[in-house]
Amino acid sequence: MPLTSPDPSSDLPPEVQVQIWFARLEAKLDIALSQHADHETRLREIERRPVVTPRAMWVGLAAVGGLVAAAQPFLDRLYAN
Repeated sequence: MPLTSPDPSSDLPPEVQVQIWFARLEAKLDIALSQHADHETRLREIERRPVVTPRAMWVGLAAVGGLVAAAQPFLDRLYAN
């Protein structure tokens, strides 16, 4: 048993088969181009969203470290008694 169904256009003249083949190819190309446009829109939306860059992460980590270091003397005096 074949995995694919037989081509119904196999009994048509070769010129008609080529025209059918080109029509199918054109339809597939149209689908691919429309998906590409959707892909571009999706990528633009993703690129528009704010993200945390590695530089921003390091700056934030350094700021937290600086705050902890600055608060250390105050906390030492607060809990020393």
